[in-house]
Amino acid sequence: CVKFIGSFQDTTDRREAETRLQSLSDNLPGVVFQYVIYPDGSDELLYVSDGAEVIWGFSANEAMQNNQQIWKQIEKGGDLEQHKKSIEISIETKSLWKNKYMYVMPNNEIRTHLGYGSPTFLADGKIVFNSVILDITEEAKNEELLKQTSNIARIGSWEVDLINNSLFWSDITHEIHETPENFKPQFSEAFNFYREDFRELATEAVNVCIETGNPFDFEAIFITYKNNEVWVRAIGRAEMVDGKCARIYGSFQDINDRKIIEHQKNSLLSTLEKSLNEIYVFDAETLKFSYVNQGALINLGYSEQEIKTLTPLDLKPEFTATNFNQLVNPLVTKEKEKIIFFTSHKRKNGSLYPVEVHLQFVAEGNNKRFL
Repeated sequence: CVKFIGSFQDTTDRREAETRLQSLSDNLPGVVFQYVIYPDGSDELLYVSDGAEVIWGFSANEAMQNNQQIWKQIEKGGDLEQHKKSIEISIETKSLWKNKYMYVMPNNEIRTHLGYGSPTFLADGKIVFNSVILDITEEAKNEELLKQTSNIARIGSWEVDLINNSLFWSDITHEIHETPENFKPQFSEAFNFYREDFRELATEAVNVCIETGNPFDFEAIFITYKNNEVWVRAIGRAEMVDGKCARIYGSFQDINDRKIIEHQKNSLLSTLEKSLNEIYVFDAETLKFSYVNQGALINLGYSEQEIKTLTPLDLKPEFTATNFNQLVNPLVTKEKEKIIFFTSHKRKNGSLYPVEVHLQFVAEGNNKRFL
């Protein structure tokens, strides 16, 4: 050897950048790794961040030494074929890889993972994916819960793109409208679903939302595709760009059952209010009145506020707390379903009038009342 020749390079900045990148990948709420597929079909994990322990249940070294154990846990989740297919598609199309799948941890805990990766095709035939896996279990649970809640509550979504003049309905929205699978809603025709007496209300609410950005929330009846009347609640919001509405979006909720119940309820209440009989409801513990119909209030001379401070003992001078409790005890013990007795009621002005009382005990959970 006659002489040595070579060079020195200052790699401080590069090494610091690598250190920062290593720290970043190790502190991400996921696992960062390089996945290599060789020309013969074998595969390997070349680099795995410390997040492997949390995401896969294996240390970074364990994952790199034997990546087949990762495949086995994916297989237990039931998504192995779909997972491999997503990788194949990414390779075939030379596009970014993204996939959501179920993963079973070594302790048998089921998790939902979301993976991202970008394939690089090397000259020697190797394919290298720089990838990251995130645990989205809680997000997936919330998404599924929201979906189930929407189905149970019969809430569908909708969106109007005013730039492209297009209208989107979710599956539940189509179900509420009773439209066929091939039905394509048009924004200009959507208002025709509302019953004629509600059409102006709906049109004005949407137009104001588009013009001013003010949200709307109203209840109305519309006629479905199958010609059925349905009560719905419509909620809408606007997205404004440079002072102009670019889109409006919101939800439809089927409230038909609730409206029907409110109508039975209102009819019953109207009947009770108009009854010539005096109807009272009072608490089984405090004996204070919670409801007294108009017929009783008019006859007694008390206001609704005044009567709710009183008990049956204030109206029945013949009874004390002791003998009244003795009277109603067979109802509480369920020995009797109803008691009929005669007594006198005392009006606010002190005058008395004779009454025939039909008394029943009603228990709904912790809510116990006399009627």
